[in-house]
Amino acid sequence: MFQAQKIEVEEILPVNDKGSSNNSFADKELSDAEHANLYFNELKKRLTSVSKWSKFAGGENFVFELTDFEGNLKSDPPLLNNKIRTQLPGPKNQQGFEYDWVEVVRMDEGKFRNVEFYLLEVSPCDCPYKDGDATAHFYWENATNTFVIAKQNNIVQFSVHGRNEVPNTADQNLINKIRNFVVANTGIAAASKIQWEVFTDNLMKYKDE
Repeated sequence: MFQAQKIEVEEILPVNDKGSSNNSFADKELSDAEHANLYFNELKKRLTSVSKWSKFAGGENFVFELTDFEGNLKSDPPLLNNKIRTQLPGPKNQQGFEYDWVEVVRMDEGKFRNVEFYLLEVSPCDCPYKDGDATAHFYWENATNTFVIAKQNNIVQFSVHGRNEVPNTADQNLINKIRNFVVANTGIAAASKIQWEVFTDNLMKYKDE
């Protein structure tokens, strides 16, 4: 089910300076350039439908909800500085009111070489329901997840790239320090990586009912 990279996109991704990284890919070869363009644009619509991310990830065990900068639930599509609150199976994040929080830090589209791309990037952030700026996520604030839709000739690829994945143990109480360390370094994090593999595959195949 899971595929290797067919379109090289590393040059538009953050550099992995510290910690672990991971990559998930899915792709489809279309019959001609016109169909590839249509599919590329359809994937952009799917990716910016954050309300459907739980379905792409495999169901109700994974929660993704889009909010504005103050944490108020909002409709798609995401905008720069919007936040996404998430819940994964396992212990919940006390710092984030039982959610792990990321912020939309980059949205970009364009071309490099003969590759057309659309990119959405998120990074761990604070919980808007709490005072202070402590990061409410099991990874530290410099980690990123970058979602990339790329088109080269008749091939369209969707990929998710985690970079600088370091456990978040700063400015946390003891329970949350232990929780974040365990989540980031055990099978829960491995399950998260598998989740992104499922996510890429399902987003590529998804059709509205």
